[in-house]
Amino acid sequence: MQSFCKYRKTQAPRWALLLSLMLNGMGARWTVAAELEYHTTVGLKRLRAEIGEVALPTGAGMLIAQVERSESELPTAFTPLATIPDFADKSFTILPANGTLSWHATGVGAAYYGLRESFTPGPSLIQSYEAIHWMLDGVLHFGTDTLPEGAGAVVVNHSWIMDLGTTPAFLELIDDIYRRVDYLADHEGVFIATGMNNINTPDIPQLLGQGYNMVTVGVSSGDHSAGFTTVAGEGRVKPDILAPVRVTSVATPLVSSAALFLRSAAAAEPALAPATDPRVVKALLLGSASKYKFPGWAQTGTRPLDMLWGAGEFNLYNAHRVLTTGRQPASVTAAVPARGWDFAETSAAGGERTYFFEIPPGNSAHRFTAALVWHRAVNAQQGTAHLANLALEVRSAEAFTPGAVVARSDSPVDNVELLSLAGLAPGRYVLVVSAQEADVPYALVWFSAPTVSLATIAPARLVRDNSAGPVILTFTRAGGDPALQLRVPLVVGGDAVAGEHYAPALPAEVVFAPHESTASIELSPLAAADPLAKDVELNVALAPDFASAPSAASGELVFTLHARPYGVWRAEHFTAAERADPAIVGTTADPDGDGLCNLLEYAFALDPKRMSAGQLPQPFSSADAFGYQFTPPAGNRGIIYGAEWSDDLSEWHPVTNTGTAPQHTFSIPAPGNPGRFLRLKATVP
Repeated sequence: MQSFCKYRKTQAPRWALLLSLMLNGMGARWTVAAELEYHTTVGLKRLRAEIGEVALPTGAGMLIAQVERSESELPTAFTPLATIPDFADKSFTILPANGTLSWHATGVGAAYYGLRESFTPGPSLIQSYEAIHWMLDGVLHFGTDTLPEGAGAVVVNHSWIMDLGTTPAFLELIDDIYRRVDYLADHEGVFIATGMNNINTPDIPQLLGQGYNMVTVGVSSGDHSAGFTTVAGEGRVKPDILAPVRVTSVATPLVSSAALFLRSAAAAEPALAPATDPRVVKALLLGSASKYKFPGWAQTGTRPLDMLWGAGEFNLYNAHRVLTTGRQPASVTAAVPARGWDFAETSAAGGERTYFFEIPPGNSAHRFTAALVWHRAVNAQQGTAHLANLALEVRSAEAFTPGAVVARSDSPVDNVELLSLAGLAPGRYVLVVSAQEADVPYALVWFSAPTVSLATIAPARLVRDNSAGPVILTFTRAGGDPALQLRVPLVVGGDAVAGEHYAPALPAEVVFAPHESTASIELSPLAAADPLAKDVELNVALAPDFASAPSAASGELVFTLHARPYGVWRAEHFTAAERADPAIVGTTADPDGDGLCNLLEYAFALDPKRMSAGQLPQPFSSADAFGYQFTPPAGNRGIIYGAEWSDDLSEWHPVTNTGTAPQHTFSIPAPGNPGRFLRLKATVP
């Protein structure tokens, strides 16, 4: 065997170290809970609609590994429960063989390769490791002359954390563990995902999330440890990426499943085969991650990731679409699409690789991102590691001549560079990869995120009497690749019901055909059977990862649908809270106590919150008649005006309107005695 490192002369025996690991480890406990809404959040549902269920990659035929800390009260408890329905047709290799049931491992496995919760239900062979065994005799062989050997797994998930201590012996041990992990990823092409602690603290665990050739995972809520690495090379930001679930024990296997999904897709197409490399998979995840949930997301020229949010929340839809765009080699004479990837090597020392691309006129990039990933190289004979220094730039360009630098990512300590530019204006640009040494393999991913705006000329308040005509919702897309079909989910809210308050029902998504930049939906308010029916709201919004804010500040269009003009008047004079109280807003209510109910206040354009009885039409009288003569307020108020007379205030008789439109005249003969009464009335049809 080749020599890897010489711990036996300087360290305590391996079993003493093992005891220290078991006593000082910080294990996370978690009970599985289904959160399948993440299938929609990360775009799996959208991707299924585009390419079909049958075409989705599943990871079938690929060997994967799951590494778990044994539970403290049960040192052998680290294996999933193989008999649950989610693990049907799956075979587990238990390492070491005395492993017993762990509910934590079962929940992690469900998210990683389960038939219902994961993105990749296809793997039938799973290696189930205990973490100490994985680091000792199982795979890494730390403290020996034996090289790491991964036993064929292409993706390895680590949903555990551990702290050892800060003595020189432990720090040297940690360095050796990370060198071996990086060697495993680099020499065997293994994708390794590991999680952060479930506490929002800058003290990130020593193991296993501080490595280079891996992906470290947090949660989209920010409830995870985050900050700078302190071992195996200080000053790098972790985590790398986030998942939209509550705890890192689930977030990590979701990222592992996403990596397997992409690797499986790449393996199925010979032209995509280079993307099975873990560097490309990592770059796909980081370069296409969503940032819309994190308005404070920020980076610097020497710090490529956000201090809490990393690269953002992984988006399986985006990553897969970039992958299937195909490999786009560097060139000094040809342009590449506005999204794509490459797996190549750096040119001569000080040289550059260039990728020219275009943002078409009138089609500014909502957000343009690019990720550059390479591995820390480990020398197996000497037990040393070397990190090449690569840089990534976006420059303006004229034809195929690079111009001024638009943005640059050049961290002196990372093996990741990331650029994220909002609103990249139309024009010619070039991505530039530069290095101080030749022949360093790297993966580059770039992604122009499409965005959609939503607009309408319809008023926010719609009267359900068909007077306003149909409402046209117009959707316009920009960015991305206009040659591709684009499906944008709609978020429909409010208490309006399709078929009762409006028609037709809004679709689940808006579909843009290739090369079409606009799409529209027509809907109409439906007339209310009850003219005094309560107001309802219809809220229409875009899926947030596609949306640029429409006319409403909240990022959605809000329509209030009123039953006839009376509903509009109520909305103008009463707050939403008041409209919910019939004692205030009911047609017979009199909130200002002036003796006029709300319907009369409305009929004569009065203020229901101010004393206004004196503003009613005033009666007239003559020697032979008396009555009312008035012109109703302007506008279609939907009111039928009338009058009634009575001699005894108990029996009332209608009075005929003798006026000429728009004037109303209601009069009766002058009474022979003082007991005759006349009153105005207002009704709605």
